[in-house]
Amino acid sequence: MPHLYDEDPRSTLLIIPNPFLIIRSHRNVGVYFSGMLFALGWWIFLDAYLVSLMSTVPLTYLDWIPGIASSFGLLIVNFIGRSYFQGEQEQVGSVWKMRTSLLTGFMLITGGFAGSLAVLVFSQVYYSGIIQNCLILSSIVTLWFMQNTLEYL
Repeated sequence: MPHLYDEDPRSTLLIIPNPFLIIRSHRNVGVYFSGMLFALGWWIFLDAYLVSLMSTVPLTYLDWIPGIASSFGLLIVNFIGRSYFQGEQEQVGSVWKMRTSLLTGFMLITGGFAGSLAVLVFSQVYYSGIIQNCLILSSIVTLWFMQNTLEYL
């Protein structure tokens, strides 16, 4: 079967590969990169916590809550696959449960990020909560993208 650009060799210079096409071997790299972002976020926060213990304004338990909420949101969101929402796994009453769980996960993620902003505004001392939540959010996006795009290639 002839392809579109077989006859004209000059046209192959204009073909740009799809950057969103993920090769199966790159999935593991993306998942490990997502875990690295998650661990880096918590490492930065724990480092700031240990440094704050020696300062005059230590971090309190309120500073931990946004990171914990975002981490639970990551777990909830990534436990649910896209196949539940596209009708591949039809079970009686399971779709609304999955949607409720997904909504709960996204609420935890956004609540964690908003909480880290609120802690920054009220304490105005440490930026570690914002950095932590940004890294956790990028970890969530990376992990969701890597786990769910290969199903449709």
